[in-house]
Amino acid sequence: MADPDWDAIERDWRDGTQSIRAIATLREVPESTIRRQAKTRFWPPREGEATDAEKVFARHRRDIARLARLQDDLAAKARALVEAATSVKELADAAAAVERLGRITERLIALERQAFALDESGGDNGAAFAELLRKARERAETCPATFAQGAI
Repeated sequence: MADPDWDAIERDWRDGTQSIRAIATLREVPESTIRRQAKTRFWPPREGEATDAEKVFARHRRDIARLARLQDDLAAKARALVEAATSVKELADAAAAVERLGRITERLIALERQAFALDESGGDNGAAFAELLRKARERAETCPATFAQGAI
């Protein structure tokens, strides 16, 4: 088999009117080889084809969405723990679970703001939430019955 005409393949690639599969068939070169050469030779991404950075960005968004669903499940379970607490130890365990959930939520919010480019500064936006969590913890320690009834 003769060496592929990479100049012609690159023209087809840049033209963008044919799929990579069609180019591979026409030029008798495997698609994977064309993709590898495109990467090696730094050909521009084709229209509609995601760059590596875009793929990473999309994967991060999916991961964050999955974390958000897990956080919702944990919040429901933490609330059930608080409502079912019958002793001070159970209430303390529930409060610890709520505190862990707060830390998870704080991290999730920071990740979401970064992934969706809501913060140009990239600063710490969790300070207000941390303060709110601290106040809730203090209140729970002074009045466990109120905490158990879901007032916080």
